[in-house]
Amino acid sequence: MAFDAPGVGPERGGLLEHGFPERLRGAGWEVLHTAVASDADWAAYEETLIANGEAELAQGDDPALREWVEAARARWERPDGKDTLGFALLTLRRAA
Repeated sequence: MAFDAPGVGPERGGLLEHGFPERLRGAGWEVLHTAVASDADWAAYEETLIANGEAELAQGDDPALREWVEAARARWERPDGKDTLGFALLTLRRAA
């Protein structure tokens, strides 16, 4: 199911605040549980991903991996880098 919400972002709220659960219900799903990653959870994920890439590079240079690690670090460290993504897990079942 496509979900088009122009302007969705941290400054305006995320998908959960823009009717996504209601759209799911309208498509025949029941939302049983919603878990949203905290800022600390998201930071742990991003920083561990970068650290793992750096650890692999310490074993031997890989230009493609180095480019990826540098891009990931640059994205994470820019002024809005910690405000652009998040993660939510919704447990669903088909509505009766």
